[in-house]
Amino acid sequence: MKSGYQPTDRQTIYQAIQSVSQQMSTFTKRCYSITQLCSIMHLSRAVYYKWHNSIQTSRQKTNTQLISYIRSLEQKNHFIFGARRLALYINHELDVHVTIKRIQRLMRENHIHCIIRVAKRDRQKIAKEMISKNILKHDFTALRPNSKWVTDCTELHYGTHEKLRLSAIKDLFDHRIVSWAVSATETTELLIRTVKQALKTNPHTDSILVHIVREVRIHRVSITIT
Repeated sequence: MKSGYQPTDRQTIYQAIQSVSQQMSTFTKRCYSITQLCSIMHLSRAVYYKWHNSIQTSRQKTNTQLISYIRSLEQKNHFIFGARRLALYINHELDVHVTIKRIQRLMRENHIHCIIRVAKRDRQKIAKEMISKNILKHDFTALRPNSKWVTDCTELHYGTHEKLRLSAIKDLFDHRIVSWAVSATETTELLIRTVKQALKTNPHTDSILVHIVREVRIHRVSITIT
């Protein structure tokens, strides 16, 4: 290598210094020093080592590619993909095999967060599970008092635009109103309050079949109170 020779491509200079520094001199039987080579190429050691330390390993290059792919995929899909689904896409689309833990680490280190979607609850299924069997079976006759009660809730209008919800329990034996209660809205608490009031006013009943009919929250429920 001639003193004072300086290629125009800096990348070529850095690579040449790196390559020659790994070769052994035929005179000294030692590898060429970085200081000597930088002096010949009119470069400072600091500039060379800055380039040398910025060289990415093969794994680092792969990680850079993965991060770019993950960001692009998440942006296109509104950040709904988790590490498991991202790993499936990467292993299928890219010429590289990654694990879920590696994806999680890259996302954590680069502050890439996915939106966790909460699983939707099947409210109709939950409601059906809460419904008891229809013990009454449309038999609205009673042979003795306080053996069959039915409940219902209706809307009452008063004033200009005011409304109230009236919950009542009727005895099917003589069709008398056993208890009633009012509230601004139809809630389970209103129904429970009506049942408790009926039991309080009729404390000596042995067995009661309470049939609850509600359109929205409880639908049809039959309760046996002993």
